[in-house]
Amino acid sequence: MTISALRSFLAITVVTLHIVFLLGAAILLRSHVTNFATYVSTMAVFMPVFGAYVGIVVQDIGPERTRSRKAASATFVYIVFALLLAYCIGIFLVLVGFVSGFIENEESLPAAIAAVETAFGAFLTTCFFKLFKDENAARGR
Repeated sequence: MTISALRSFLAITVVTLHIVFLLGAAILLRSHVTNFATYVSTMAVFMPVFGAYVGIVVQDIGPERTRSRKAASATFVYIVFALLLAYCIGIFLVLVGFVSGFIENEESLPAAIAAVETAFGAFLTTCFFKLFKDENAARGR
């Protein structure tokens, strides 16, 4: 897989996943969270990382974007896919855990989502910076 293909895949996937998780959580939790402040704070946990990803992606796209023909290392590609899968599973388990009653206290929900966002978001952000910032620096941006 080329670096450009991996960059496009990661950008589209991460932005789409955050939109899906945000909308899905908003719809799912409306009927399960009784405290409006908890509902809003749970939704707000997704925003900082989502905003950072969108900012990086928007900065990268444009008519002057060049395609790198260099191949990404197999290890890096595996890490990106593994982190995306782990992130999805983590968010899914938190939401299912809350709806099923495993997470008993609704005030714990934002912290549980934040733990997943922090754990996997930090690693994905590192991958994002490696793919996007390094290439932008090489082009003089």
